Amino acid sequence: MFIRRNQKGEIVAVSRIQTPEISEPIPDSSPELAAFVAALQATGVSELAASDLETIRVLEDLIEILTRRGLISFTDFPEAAQRKLLARKSLRETARDLDLFDEHDGII
Repeated sequence: MFIRRNQKGEIVAVSRIQTPEISEPIPDSSPELAAFVAALQATGVSELAASDLETIRVLEDLIEILTRRGLISFTDFPEAAQRKLLARKSLRETARDLDLFDEHDGII
């Protein structure tokens, strides 16, 4: 593995191939390399989780629209899904009553 460091000496890039920009060799077993990779994975996971939350809200809105238009019935969903949808709707209403969310973008 090869790395590039910033002015503080922190790893900022990793490559399996040495390039002019990423040229410092580092052992695969390096704790510093492991920490850098773990931080990248954590960032990716948190970005994915944030995207999941946004997508969930879109799906909830879609279900509401389809139900309102009579294209699907709430009872078409399995009982477990009905409970989850009702619980989320209740949580959103509680949050709205507490004025925690801006309904335009869902951000606290």
